[in-house]
Amino acid sequence: MRTTNLTYTLIILLGLTQNRTLSESEHNTAPNSSMITAPNAGVVLLYQGQYKPSNRIIFSTAMLPMTTATCYLLPIAAARKISACNNFTANLRYKRSLLAFVTIAASTLSAGSSVADILITRNLRKKVEEFEHQLQSYASRVELGEARMVQFESNQIRLGTSLQQTEHLLNSTLDRVNQHSTMLESQNKLLNEHQQLLKSLQQRVIDNEEATAIQFLHLAVHDIANNRPTLAFLHPSDMDSVIKSILQQNNISIPVTAEQLPIIELIMKLILRQQIDFIPAERYSNTSSIEIGKLMFTTFYALPNEQASDFGIYKIFTSPFIHHNKIVRLAQMPVYIGINRKAKSSISWTKDDVSSCIFQLMTTCRETPAEKATQYGNACLEQIMTGTTLTNCRTEHTATNLPYIQQLQNGRWLISTNSTSLHCIRTQMEEKPTEEAAVWNDNTQLIIPPIAIITVQNGTTVHCPGFNLPGPVISETRSTINIIKNLSTIEEHSEIIDIHKEIDSNSTWEKLPYITDEIDQLLQEMSSQQSPNKQQSDNMQWHNQHSGKIMIFLVSVVVGLTVIICLVIFHLKKSTDNKITIALP
Repeated sequence: MRTTNLTYTLIILLGLTQNRTLSESEHNTAPNSSMITAPNAGVVLLYQGQYKPSNRIIFSTAMLPMTTATCYLLPIAAARKISACNNFTANLRYKRSLLAFVTIAASTLSAGSSVADILITRNLRKKVEEFEHQLQSYASRVELGEARMVQFESNQIRLGTSLQQTEHLLNSTLDRVNQHSTMLESQNKLLNEHQQLLKSLQQRVIDNEEATAIQFLHLAVHDIANNRPTLAFLHPSDMDSVIKSILQQNNISIPVTAEQLPIIELIMKLILRQQIDFIPAERYSNTSSIEIGKLMFTTFYALPNEQASDFGIYKIFTSPFIHHNKIVRLAQMPVYIGINRKAKSSISWTKDDVSSCIFQLMTTCRETPAEKATQYGNACLEQIMTGTTLTNCRTEHTATNLPYIQQLQNGRWLISTNSTSLHCIRTQMEEKPTEEAAVWNDNTQLIIPPIAIITVQNGTTVHCPGFNLPGPVISETRSTINIIKNLSTIEEHSEIIDIHKEIDSNSTWEKLPYITDEIDQLLQEMSSQQSPNKQQSDNMQWHNQHSGKIMIFLVSVVVGLTVIICLVIFHLKKSTDNKITIALP
């Protein structure tokens, strides 16, 4: 029966590389810029923090021994080059390895048998000492009986009876000794059976550990091959060592927003690359064994830079609205954007790019997009941020159902409905300081436009038809909203910001639908298919245009010829009838 020692070596190589260094500078971030909105486009930008690029790279390597039982984890080309894995024959093994295993197992079992023999010998010695003590007492009785026979010859019958009793005692003693010998043999047999059971249990435990480890290896290889980061190949104790090394030696501070997240999930978000390498056993060992090589799992982590960059990260929200009886919203907007006001440049992340970022926890990302100058970035977003005419902005259909409710901050909401106006009630809950707690309601009516940003006051709730907008339970200071309008930015402290009015009255934005690349390509293909037909139609154009005239001309000629022929025949007949005959004498 085979076993595999699935212990592995963990090497944490803190190979720290820095792609670039950032000099300490004053970030040109506008004050009170935690929220920016452009009501004429229905866009809200929510400030997340200063961007920290993940440009510090460390890596850790875990080496695991592989046997013929794990040949299926190797690529086919590599497996065929290994004799033990040729044609994926897992039964091929070297005799030397098998003998080595047997020797180890026998050595282990021998040590176990020695312990059991000590216990048995101790018990047996104790029993033998008891038997020897009884035999000495019996022997003293025999000597006493013999003395009595010497001294009292006249009473031989009585002495003979004593001898018979002594002999009887000796026979019973031998029977007890035989019984104890039988008990010892049965105990020894039971111990041997227990040893066999322990040996079988030990083998089963080893097999289960091997099967479990191979299963985790297979899952880890499958995840990495499918570009899904994983640390399932690490032992729990080594997992703890890796996390401690990453957190301590690299001085990573965990923000408050990430305190409810397990640390392992945070570390998983920092994984930049993982690769699996196989080292054949011939490269590091000349001896034959069941080990065919080492499987190396190398994990690269992208750690955030301690110095923040000049890019301020904003999350973009676009509000849906009704246009020509359809629910549309601003098209082709990124999910996050980084704005550098000093260099007048930006970086942006789409829905596909944001999977490598953890902006909801830390303003860092494993992959930093290309930095673009403002004039070469998103043209529509540039026009929105500068407050100019939205000539490059398009709309797209959205499957969002109205009412649309999006929480921007604690107690601050972005809503969009299909109603002309909403009649809502703001309720304030106050507890009366008496012995019996009483709740008093102070209701205030609010008229909310169809699309608006609503700031709910502390300790209040806005009740609208179909939904409620709760405010902060405790007192909280919220930043002001900066509104982009007429080539400038102004601060707004109103409780309700009317976005619907700005969108509806924006006559400079035509709100043209966005044509996707697929539709554009389809139109180009249709146009290219019509070109040969156009040439062919040009060639047949003269025939098609004059075919009617030709037919009329031919019919006219035929009719004319027919008329002429008829007239000629008629004239000939008439000439024959008017003919005069003169007879000569």
